[in-house]
Amino acid sequence: MCTLAEQCGPDLVVVADCTIDSIDALNALTFLGIDPRDGGRPSARLRVHSSRTRNLVLDTVDVLGLSDFADRFPQEMALLRGAEHGREQAEPEEILSSLTRAFTAAGCDVVDGCVTDRPLSACSADVSECSSMTIVAFTQPIVRDHEFADEWAHTVEDAVEATFLHLYPTPAGAAPARPQ
Repeated sequence: MCTLAEQCGPDLVVVADCTIDSIDALNALTFLGIDPRDGGRPSARLRVHSSRTRNLVLDTVDVLGLSDFADRFPQEMALLRGAEHGREQAEPEEILSSLTRAFTAAGCDVVDGCVTDRPLSACSADVSECSSMTIVAFTQPIVRDHEFADEWAHTVEDAVEATFLHLYPTPAGAAPARPQ
């Protein structure tokens, strides 16, 4: 694990279209087997979409040209596209601020955070400097079909050639998840 003093890339890259809490950051670290108490502080680079209405799942499907994926899940894609119209999420700066607070509280150093109109492209570039070659994505649970969510994550993982962990924000009051 790199530390800021070693001046290497981040341990993970995080992208989100929703606000999160520290429990969500802890869940991500737990799933990745990263424990800040093991010595050294993990570092994270954060990316957020600049649009208040753009869904990260749709954005990645469009940016990566995943028409075959979209064709396999027409109902889910229609649900996502319908949810995008008239739906406003938190301000991008608010999302970035929540990511910064959450990962800092979880014991991470945030080495960089930005709002961009192409978060996946930024993540793809960032992951080449990332010691774990890992992107963590937090999205709103608009489509609750596990097959769709898993297939989307695997498709993106193959496209960006990095580990891709997809998580939903934890409902308020829930206990941290434990990896199986």
